[in-house]
Amino acid sequence: MQAKKEEFDEKENALREKSIERGRNKVPILIRNCMCSDFKTLKYDPYDMKAVMHPVDFVVFDGLNEGEEVREVTFLTRTPSSIMRPVIESLRSTLEKGNYDWKVARITTAGKVNFE
Repeated sequence: MQAKKEEFDEKENALREKSIERGRNKVPILIRNCMCSDFKTLKYDPYDMKAVMHPVDFVVFDGLNEGEEVREVTFLTRTPSSIMRPVIESLRSTLEKGNYDWKVARITTAGKVNFE
């Protein structure tokens, strides 16, 4: 009985690994199917695209999924409405001027936020 259980465990692990791999291979297709047609034509790895939705639709960390250095950070948005256009232009101007900062927030189990 023990030998049969061990054989089953080995087969189960192999099946799980194959299933995980199939699922990972389907994710980029599913993501592309959910995107607007304008973004589908872009050659970014879907795993590198992170949804923000406001004020931009996505932030792309090009190269992140490959495990290498991020080559470029790109903000993607569809043609903004007349209301959002000033916000998008303000964001662009701020980045071009270099007016940005990097902060790491650590949240304790008690809910306290510490910035590094």
